[in-house]
Amino acid sequence: MKAIIVPCVLLLCSTSAVAIESAATVNAITGSVLVNQGKQFVPVQSGQALAVGDRVMVMQDSGAALRFNDGCDVRLEGGTIVTVPAVSTCAGGALEVSRLAGNTAMASTAGGGGWILAGVGALAIGTALSEGTISP
Repeated sequence: MKAIIVPCVLLLCSTSAVAIESAATVNAITGSVLVNQGKQFVPVQSGQALAVGDRVMVMQDSGAALRFNDGCDVRLEGGTIVTVPAVSTCAGGALEVSRLAGNTAMASTAGGGGWILAGVGALAIGTALSEGTISP
């Protein structure tokens, strides 16, 4: 029985370790910076690994920096949402940047468990309309 369990446990550990490959890390955080890695925007931690397609939201009067795996550093301005590209800007990649609406607000939920970003739905619709990905 042990001969079957040990290889199965090792296989599970090795597959979870390669599930997400980091493209960059976020650092030099000032103010309110959030990240969406697939489900919702949550506060980002300095040094947090980011994968291709992750979105970093830098609120007004805030800032952060991305450091790509090749050592390329990019400063992120307040009032923006940036999508992490597959190739760093130093290697010819381009950042997809959207501007936040001026009245986007953030509120803490009761219990301190997470954050609710008021206006994200409106922002997403407004961005899609302005980029022509959906029609009014």
